[in-house]
Amino acid sequence: MLGMAGLSSSWAFRSGRSEVQSKSFSALKEQALVLDLTQRLAEAQIERGDAVASQGLWNEIAALEIDPERIIHLLYNRERRSTHAALRATDDQWMNDQQPEIPARGWRLKTFSLF
Repeated sequence: MLGMAGLSSSWAFRSGRSEVQSKSFSALKEQALVLDLTQRLAEAQIERGDAVASQGLWNEIAALEIDPERIIHLLYNRERRSTHAALRATDDQWMNDQQPEIPARGWRLKTFSLF
């Protein structure tokens, strides 16, 4: 029987596990929470028009310090909200767009000559 270290290290390097390798576990947990809150908010706010439930969910989002712009982007992207995979892809794209561009540092050597 494999120990925990053997199991996790052998599992992490199998092909088809690239999503787990490319994202940290905490980022995956956060995204799952964001997607769940978005789906619950869409149901309460858009489908049922339940102001009390909507406010409760917005309060929960604020308490968890989740960027409300992230939720709004997912919430009002109606055609992409139809499936969990589409919602996740929309969130991935939004998160990538939020990453600050790292400026190039220093100089770049285009040619190298010893003489």
